[in-house]
Amino acid sequence: MKVMNCIKEKLFFLKIMNMLNKNKYIIIFIFFIFPKITFSNIIVSIRPIGFIAAAIADGIMPVEVLLSKNASPHSYHIKPSDILKIKKSNILIWVGPELEHFIVQASSLISKEKQIIISQYNEVISFLIKNNTCLNTNKKLESYNMHVWLSPDIAYVLSKIIYEKILYLIPNSKNQLDINIKNFHNNLLKVSNLIDKNLDNIKNKKYYVFHDAYSYFEKYFNLTPSGCFTINPDASIGAYTLNIIKKKIITEKIDCIFIEPSMQSKIIIRIIKNANIPVKILDPLGQNISLDKNSYIKFLSTISNQYIYHLSQGNNK
Repeated sequence: MKVMNCIKEKLFFLKIMNMLNKNKYIIIFIFFIFPKITFSNIIVSIRPIGFIAAAIADGIMPVEVLLSKNASPHSYHIKPSDILKIKKSNILIWVGPELEHFIVQASSLISKEKQIIISQYNEVISFLIKNNTCLNTNKKLESYNMHVWLSPDIAYVLSKIIYEKILYLIPNSKNQLDINIKNFHNNLLKVSNLIDKNLDNIKNKKYYVFHDAYSYFEKYFNLTPSGCFTINPDASIGAYTLNIIKKKIITEKIDCIFIEPSMQSKIIIRIIKNANIPVKILDPLGQNISLDKNSYIKFLSTISNQYIYHLSQGNNK
């Protein structure tokens, strides 16, 4: 009898977890079930934000990423394990509800003073770029492009915000924080100057990006894409827009189309059919880069190398 009751209790708990995304009050349930979890780390929503956090928090506290390597923040559904990670975190860093709506309810589990909501800082807002260039733009979507992690300017600002947050929560970490932020700023300046120089030879190339995730990188380094197809890579593209895209890439003599590692190949095939245009990969989330103090520098270098290599090849390959 006891065994049966135990099984029923477990099944009930699993049912509750599956209902999580349907009922905001389930979050309150989790809060009271696990009241004694200790605080231990920094939780970030996506990998590139984790790269910056890992540089500043190096030797002080670990950084953990919520989304798996191949998950998209545009369509992610939060899991019970994610909520528990948020609840036990010392600091939660996320871009904001405009991009990561899945975090909104779970973020109520911890106080505002333990959160960094990047899009809400005035220092970041001054750098934001409006969404107004994509062919498949949904006017109901956020008015600003929220792929802010590809801006070296915003990375610099965010590093200072993270520094202040850790210092506030762990005052005796100042010496290590000072070392970390100085190294990060020096390395960021060096890699930005190097990238700017290396990109010179491909700045006249014509290319489209499938997903408008690179605007901040392109603006900072003076790259000018011919356009983008969609703001949200998980949104469907209608036949009318698809036809416009196909005409544009043929008439404008595009050198390359950039997609992401997780893009649906069938859509791309429909777009480039009979166009003879190379389709190459740009990874805006750094899927294959491990989390450490040098991750963000490697991330920027990798993105720039992808641009350089593929646009140098162009239609020659």
